[in-house]
Amino acid sequence: MSTEGVLKLLIDTKVWMDYFSGRSDRTANVVHLIEIADASELIVLFASSLSVKDVSYLVSAAIKRECRRKNGSLSDSAIAAADETVWACVRQMRELALIAPVGADEVFDSFVFRHHHNDFEDDLMLGVANRIDVDYVVTEDKNLIKHTNGVCINVDQALRLVEGSNVPSARPV
Repeated sequence: MSTEGVLKLLIDTKVWMDYFSGRSDRTANVVHLIEIADASELIVLFASSLSVKDVSYLVSAAIKRECRRKNGSLSDSAIAAADETVWACVRQMRELALIAPVGADEVFDSFVFRHHHNDFEDDLMLGVANRIDVDYVVTEDKNLIKHTNGVCINVDQALRLVEGSNVPSARPV
């Protein structure tokens, strides 16, 4: 845990999508994790600015795709509903997490992390984690978890951690 006694978790885009979609078998655990964090003064959640952008795009695209599938076309009211839903998701992310910017420093860091993982988007997330000095990145990317020696954990591990389990403390590489 951080030296200040506050646990800092960077939540990955796919975990946010599980939170908002309600369609994943992981949704209940993600919701539980975020509820625990929201109720605690000792847990701080972060989202990268790129995750906010990606969630907005992915939620909108999913709603529009579903409307096209069901109706064969996309009405103005469906577009408006998608837009309102996206803004609600972004607002919720802002209420639940601090937004960590992604800039030149994080891009630079991604080149360092490339030697560990070699996936630019994931390495950018590691750059953000490094810059904001989080304790863990919460992701469901098994490959990323495998390459980061305990820095990246899945939702179940994060739940055990916030519920008092003995997950060993780790710092970004």
